[in-house]
Amino acid sequence: MNALTGSVFGPVSLDDKYVSSDGRVYLSGIQALVRVALDRGRLDRAAGLNTGGFISGYRGSPLAGFDSEVERAGRLLKDYDVVFQPGVNEELGATAVWGSQKVTMHGQGSTKDGVFGIWYGKAPGVDRAGDALRQASASGTDPKGGVLALAGDDHLAKSSIIPAQSEFFFQHAEIPLLNPADIQDVLDYGLHGLEMSRYCGLWSGMICLADTMDASGVVSVNDDRLRFIHPAILEGHDLGDRHKPLLLKYRLEIERVMRDARVPAAQAYVRANGLDGIRFGAEYPRIGLVATGKAYRDLRQALQLLGIDEARAKAMGLAIYKVAMPWPLEPVGLAKFARGIDRLLVVEHKRAFIEPQIKDLFYNWPADRRPPVWGKKTPDGDPFLPDVLELSAADLVVGLLAFLPQSHVTDEMRDVAASMARQAQWAAENAEGAVRSPYFCSGCPHSTSTKAPEGARVMPGIGCHAMTEINERTTEGQIAMGGEGVPWVGQAPFAKDKHVFVNLGDGTYFHSGILAIRQAVAAKVSATYKILFNDAVAMTGGQTHDGPLDVPTITRQLAAEGVGRIVVVSERPELYEGRGDLAAGVPVHDRAELMGVQEDLAAYPGVSAIIYDQTCAAEKRRRRKKGLYEDPDKRLFINDRVCEGCGDCSVQSNCLSVEPVATDFGEKRRINQSSCNKDFSCVKGFCPSFVWVEGAELKKSDGGSVDLDALVAKLPEVQPAGLDETVNLLIAGIGGMGVTTVAAVLAMAAHVDGINASTLDMTGLAQKGGPVTSHVRFSGRDRPVEGPRVPTATLDVLLASDMVVSCGSEVLTLMNPGKARVFANGRVAPTAEFVMKQTLSFDEARMMATLKKASRDVTARDVAGIAEKLLGDAIYTNMMLVGMAWQSGTLPLSFAAIDTAIRLNGAAVKQNLRAFQAGRVLAHDAEAILAGLPKEDVPEEMDLETRIAFLGGELERYQDRAYADRFTQLMERVVAADTARGIGAMRLSRTIAENLYKVMAIKDEYEVARLYAEPAFEEKLRNTFADPKKLKVVLAPPLFSRLDPATGRARKTAYGPWIFKAFELLAGLKRLRGTFLDPFARTFERKAEFALREEYVGDVELILKRIESGNYGLLVELARVPDQIRGYGPVKDDTMAKAAEKRALLLKRLDGKGPMARGEGSQAAYLEAAE
Repeated sequence: MNALTGSVFGPVSLDDKYVSSDGRVYLSGIQALVRVALDRGRLDRAAGLNTGGFISGYRGSPLAGFDSEVERAGRLLKDYDVVFQPGVNEELGATAVWGSQKVTMHGQGSTKDGVFGIWYGKAPGVDRAGDALRQASASGTDPKGGVLALAGDDHLAKSSIIPAQSEFFFQHAEIPLLNPADIQDVLDYGLHGLEMSRYCGLWSGMICLADTMDASGVVSVNDDRLRFIHPAILEGHDLGDRHKPLLLKYRLEIERVMRDARVPAAQAYVRANGLDGIRFGAEYPRIGLVATGKAYRDLRQALQLLGIDEARAKAMGLAIYKVAMPWPLEPVGLAKFARGIDRLLVVEHKRAFIEPQIKDLFYNWPADRRPPVWGKKTPDGDPFLPDVLELSAADLVVGLLAFLPQSHVTDEMRDVAASMARQAQWAAENAEGAVRSPYFCSGCPHSTSTKAPEGARVMPGIGCHAMTEINERTTEGQIAMGGEGVPWVGQAPFAKDKHVFVNLGDGTYFHSGILAIRQAVAAKVSATYKILFNDAVAMTGGQTHDGPLDVPTITRQLAAEGVGRIVVVSERPELYEGRGDLAAGVPVHDRAELMGVQEDLAAYPGVSAIIYDQTCAAEKRRRRKKGLYEDPDKRLFINDRVCEGCGDCSVQSNCLSVEPVATDFGEKRRINQSSCNKDFSCVKGFCPSFVWVEGAELKKSDGGSVDLDALVAKLPEVQPAGLDETVNLLIAGIGGMGVTTVAAVLAMAAHVDGINASTLDMTGLAQKGGPVTSHVRFSGRDRPVEGPRVPTATLDVLLASDMVVSCGSEVLTLMNPGKARVFANGRVAPTAEFVMKQTLSFDEARMMATLKKASRDVTARDVAGIAEKLLGDAIYTNMMLVGMAWQSGTLPLSFAAIDTAIRLNGAAVKQNLRAFQAGRVLAHDAEAILAGLPKEDVPEEMDLETRIAFLGGELERYQDRAYADRFTQLMERVVAADTARGIGAMRLSRTIAENLYKVMAIKDEYEVARLYAEPAFEEKLRNTFADPKKLKVVLAPPLFSRLDPATGRARKTAYGPWIFKAFELLAGLKRLRGTFLDPFARTFERKAEFALREEYVGDVELILKRIESGNYGLLVELARVPDQIRGYGPVKDDTMAKAAEKRALLLKRLDGKGPMARGEGSQAAYLEAAE
């Protein structure tokens, strides 16, 4: 990529991170791993070695996208003959890397002097590859090769089933283990790890945590920063056997060589190269601290919070001994450090690992020379530092205050601990109850494929479909990858159940899941495997399968394995017409027939399989952008006036793109066309509000009449924030909305400006719409950033892209109430709760109040809405928030640096620059932008009198003036009685007005026709689509719709453009409504609605009689009963039955006959039970 000017160091290029050999570069932890391979190749070439490299691991177990980054750097890696070949699973990838070390000694030898290897895997992958890793290391490494094994640990199980700590495995396998504290360590330890592997003949392991892998920062890449010393071989420690085949005749000898030569050689390498040592504080300390990896940076951060800098530490006689290799611990350097220490504290995350080794080292020391050791326990054996979850800076502050001699503990230090504790407590008490949980993408195949017959038992598997636990489609707990359904083998002989369904992703099937099927066949159990073929390893980034895998191949494999019945279910069954490559006798069904297929297979006594063929929704979107997947020129649109807000479309589709929308007639539904992936399952909702739109190109925003350049020209100059102290910023948002990209842009801008910056992305299941936070920390060039995480109670700037995430306890804990400035997007996207329960529990006003209490000030706008109108996409929300923050003087970055960083990023450069500038204007003069944008169609706030008049006018349009008068006259009586009662809020009148209108404005055929024939419908369509060419309305007319055997409901049919002429005609016949000439009045549904209307009028009369009885709250609840009646046809039947039950209970209560007549429980509990 072309370099851009603007840096204090000269031109900056994105390729710098890989090609620069002097100075400093900005990169992420993952990119540092890629650079390890490049640097190893460069060093070898410089030394005259003709080496190659081999990288392997399982794509579905990526180290924060290491495999994707390797592929992106493929051109550069190829120059050094580095080959990337993913493994089908973790153990096979490890075995392939093992093979790379033997290429020079087997067969006809190699074209290379040696091959270095890199294996990667998450902690579960380390566990399952254990035997291969252990044997591979034991068999030795090529002296001109070497291997680095990368273990991705997940201390808080953000993207794992259980928390992970891999150190103990490497100890068990006798593989030397390095633990980097920051990105500089990742790069340096990676190179040392390969060199140490060459020297000692063992693989080298390296712990990879989110705090190093998902972080970014500036590192030194000077060629002369490192030296690689091979110490002399100690007498009796022959390393000549470090590279030999693992023959049976050597198996006992290898154990001796490992213990007596190779492991001591690793310790000697660390000692000779000075990898361990004092990195902070006094040269001859009396107070000793020992830490490794992330714990080292966390400890430095905690000391900084307590005001203990280098000078103060030296005055106190305090020092930190940083351990690079926690196993096998290098004893000579540590012993030298510990002599003369009065007390020693070992800081490490999770279970004690270094601490037992230190105590073992000290055990035989004389008592007067053996310092007492604190760690997970005190010297007296009492618990001290936590060994679960992970240590936070706040934990370490408290621990340090207890460990340090009290003569060194000041009131200021105690105040720091107290303020952190107060903020954490306040955050826990004030956090928003609603959560932004990850969920299936819009249009995800699993939204449909994981449905099972009522009462069926479903066992889970590894993959996106594991999120069925969230909506309780599976409740049996998770399973180790490749063991899907096998617990049933141990249960079936003793269980009352006779059959189970088993979810199995195609990636897992290819990895090892086919073995689980083989086991089920061998055990002759009754089980149906649902193989969810998504055409990608969807859970971890949409990687392709590393080998041939398609639906026909799977059918033939299953048949060969002995699976008795095999069925293909597809969203596009027509693709299988005429094909002859499926296994013999395999039928193909449309996905709409899934339930019937499952019911049929559930009765089969052996192992059966359904292959559910539907491409991952996220992959469809990616491929459509590249023109690699068909993109139908049609969309679905909801006529919100016809919609009843029943939520059946959400129930049928399980789709996040079906969102609530506030209207003058209550909450309805709309389709978020930006996030919709065109699955179209929502159309199965039993409702006449769905319209097919052909010629469905979305209308592009023209930015209204906003002259952004002119507004920017009027902005005042900005003085960037100073860096007397570290500036802490946090971006809190939703996965897929550019949070991490914006964080990277800010850090690159800091690099361009020549200041230090670090980022840390906390993503978890961000790719599934989960919460994302990016920590960004800035400090002066000569002052390092101590740890990438923002410590408790120190946040200076919050970019609240999503208020639900921002008001979670994790974010609120970081807030500095007297200092933090918040720039918030006031629009809150629906959560998964809305899909599952058709309700939203968050309170926007409450969240805004919480942010105000937690900060110095809050600047909030509907930034997402402004981004859509001005720039055409809410994706620019975060960059607009950056502009707001920068214009407010809260960021320590120059304008030129931000501009350069956006251009370097290369993604939608023009629009991102405009978003940044728009944010600046929003901060200075929001009205200047808002005045030029199209006005939002929001419900009008009405007082009671206006509202009654409005609803009366609607009823006149619905039928006639006389019908409307019936409404207004009854409401006049209600308002008069309510006013005379003197309650004040007129709650009863408002409730009756809304519900009386609801039961009178029956959405029968005439009304639905009118609502389609009105100009407002076409206006909304044209505000959404650029040129809608052809419309079809999806209806199930009760008089001539056939029953759909798959659903038990009337079959819905799409009616073409002619239907709008019919609507005009039918709307004009509304005067027939309810007369003997009305053909629709004879249907069961219409009779029930007429009866409901009259019943409610009777209830209002009863309320008027009882209004003086003192049961005002109960009367309001009775008046509200019709509000829970929603939908059409069978949906409405269900809600009417529930409403009738609630009404009956309320009437009993009014008569003193209900279950609470004598104070038995609260009214709230009673009404909840009725619901």
